[in-house]
Parts: sequence; C-alpha cells; structure tokens
Amino acid sequence: MMPVAEQIEQILEQIRPTLARHGGDVELVHFDAYERVASLRMKGACVGCALSQMTMKAGIEGAIREQLPDVTVLDVSDHEAGERPYYER
Repeated sequence: MMPVAEQIEQILEQIRPTLARHGGDVELVHFDAYERVASLRMKGACVGCALSQMTMKAGIEGAIREQLPDVTVLDVSDHEAGERPYYER
C-alpha cells in the first residue's frame, strides 16, 4: 500500500489545476503519521483570498477525507501575507 503522504500528494495533484486557474496552489507541508494530520499551505492567489477557507474546507479537505477519512487537515497558510488574492476580503 502507498504511504498516506503520497496518497495526499496524488489527491492534491488532482486539485491543483482548478486552483491554478485562479493563480493559486496548495502544498503538503507535513504529514504526521502518528496523529494522522496533514498540514497544508495555500499559495499564490489563494493566500488571503476571501474564499480560501471555503476552498480548503469544502474542496481540498473534502477530497482528502473522501479517500482518507481518518486524516485531519490543518491549514497552516498565512492568509495575512497575501498580496494578490483572487477575491479581495
């Protein structure tokens, strides 16, 4: 069986084209195998975007939890650092 971190990366690869259409991206910063927590960081136009929390919760976390229901997703993005968000707050 493939390691969970690799499974998460495969899921993110499927999501990235959608984020890229808006100038954004997401990366897996760390996966804690013991706690089963995936720390993700949004990048590009997703940083500071008014819809970033919805994108993370409903889109990215939803896709991960659909395939890996025991994995918790933690958003470690610094949304205050966003300079060119896709949707202004």
